[in-house]
Amino acid sequence: MGFVLKEKLRGLKARLKEWNKVEFGNVEGRLKKLVEDIQDLDVRGEITGLDPQEVILRKALFDDFWKLQKFREASIVQ
Repeated sequence: MGFVLKEKLRGLKARLKEWNKVEFGNVEGRLKKLVEDIQDLDVRGEITGLDPQEVILRKALFDDFWKLQKFREASIVQ
């Protein structure tokens, strides 16, 4: 019975490592990508204006940006 538990925990460890890389890995790269996307929308907005769907997308990108910033600051504090 101990062997089965050990193998299940080993499998859980691998999945948790993979999940951590997907969710929290490369925060700096994700922030850089968000900034580039927001800047692209800003430039497009200055030139031609944004349609309502693009305005919603820009707000969502800003929300994601601030969430990642807060996460990064919390990680630094820890």
